[in-house]
Amino acid sequence: MVEIAVEAFARAGITAKPTFMPWARILKVSEKAECAILGIWRNAERDRLYQYSQSILKQELGFFGLRSDNHDLNDPKVMASLVIGIQRGTYLSPSLVDKGYHFEETTDLQGSLLKLGKRRLDLVFGNRDAGQRMIQSQGELASIEWKKPGLEAKDSYLAFVNNYPGQDALIKAFDKGLNSMRIDGSLKRILQNAGISQ
Repeated sequence: MVEIAVEAFARAGITAKPTFMPWARILKVSEKAECAILGIWRNAERDRLYQYSQSILKQELGFFGLRSDNHDLNDPKVMASLVIGIQRGTYLSPSLVDKGYHFEETTDLQGSLLKLGKRRLDLVFGNRDAGQRMIQSQGELASIEWKKPGLEAKDSYLAFVNNYPGQDALIKAFDKGLNSMRIDGSLKRILQNAGISQ
């Protein structure tokens, strides 16, 4: 996502400076018009606060678990007995809301996966591509796998809070750069290099 955003802005002559922070902090900082958010998903509450680029890519959401565990993810009683790791402030799929499930928050997906690897969680809810990349690059996560099928796929956007200076022009420039990347195939190459199929 960062590589895509930096390139899309660069094609419009704009230098993007990525900064990484916990999700809850990103939301607070963005609402003060101090940064844009990359990879945000839309919902009614956010739509009142933000303006969005066109969709950058779809992100599949669902569960990670230990390879050795075969919990029946379709059984509500089984699900209610598990401890599920989630990122603080994250979106939850509607199928998980108000079910009496036990969620344990961490600052990020990696923290949840590390707890899962140590058997301090039973499942982790998160983004398939991001989680699989962490699993492939970190040996201590080798015992973890994506549990099929996913729960849903969400479009991801670049977003600016409504009072961000010049937001309309920035979104227009970003969308133009992103479209040119789609046309010349560079967007597809970036996604393929990251192991993401769209």
